[in-house]
Amino acid sequence: MKTVLYSIIFLGCLLFFGCATLPTVTEVVKSPDKEKITFAQQNFTYTIAHKQWATIEEGGGKTVKAMAKPKNDAVGLKKVKKVAIVAFDVTVYRKGEKREAGTGIVSGIVAVADAFAEQARVRKEMLPLQDFVNQMYAGLQKSFENHGYTVLPVEKIAASNAYKNLEYKEEEKKVKGAAAGWWKGSIEANNLKSIEAVKVTKIPFAIGKEGTVDAVITKVTQMQSLAKALGVDAVVLVDNNAALQWNFTGQAKLGYGLKVKGAPGINIDIFSADRPGLIWSASLKPEIGCPTKIKASPIDAIMKWISLSLDKFGPDLVTTYLDLTDLAVLKMVDDSK
Repeated sequence: MKTVLYSIIFLGCLLFFGCATLPTVTEVVKSPDKEKITFAQQNFTYTIAHKQWATIEEGGGKTVKAMAKPKNDAVGLKKVKKVAIVAFDVTVYRKGEKREAGTGIVSGIVAVADAFAEQARVRKEMLPLQDFVNQMYAGLQKSFENHGYTVLPVEKIAASNAYKNLEYKEEEKKVKGAAAGWWKGSIEANNLKSIEAVKVTKIPFAIGKEGTVDAVITKVTQMQSLAKALGVDAVVLVDNNAALQWNFTGQAKLGYGLKVKGAPGINIDIFSADRPGLIWSASLKPEIGCPTKIKASPIDAIMKWISLSLDKFGPDLVTTYLDLTDLAVLKMVDDSK
């Protein structure tokens, strides 16, 4: 009877408090390249953007081929020597605080006002992460450089008229409040534009009609044109997702990716200057843990009263990110062979 009771308690712990330990990459990065490549090939897959693009690419750019499988363009990758990271977002999912905006029987004006207030609140809470997000960007840049690539400085990207004039209003990621017990906020590195590859290659709703793929082709061609204008072989779009929650002892559980939200830890998409096309992608399978020693009191953890500035977790996020991006770029090098 006691065994059954303990089992129930343990399962309840896993379900409600997140006791399970997330896998980390601490040991992998100390391994020989062969083992690191094996890990990378097993834990990085194609992005949703790449899957969307494959359906159009396999259809010859005129129609859509259902169930088409994406593929990395080894020939195109061999030509890539210089890149520009033109978009870099970090979204943080955080569990434990219920927030509602614009609920109840209220006028539309009040509901909208509440929603904007919530967006402003979440945006303010993301700001302490800004320096760490910039460090993550610099870490990815260094990973590319360590593997032989030249990376255009972010200052030159921002100063480019081609980049300034690039309009992606529909790609601008809005800060959203709570949903299903999680709230999320997003922030961009170095004041870059928020351009999501998954929306660049998004297939229109009326895809069955003739000519509806043109909108996607146009967006992808814009990426090619931007790469040419910046004088690089490819542009890189990066979208990252981290998640934070607490177990019943008050120990923080931090990681990249969130299965329950279908959010991969890292999405990297590369668009070529040589032709309109997405030639390589890497999507980190969730969930990869970020080791952290940050704790709160057990009472706070259980009652969800925890309210810590996100900058407390910045160093842990950066440390793990540097390891993960090095593995991603190593995979890119391996895929080009």
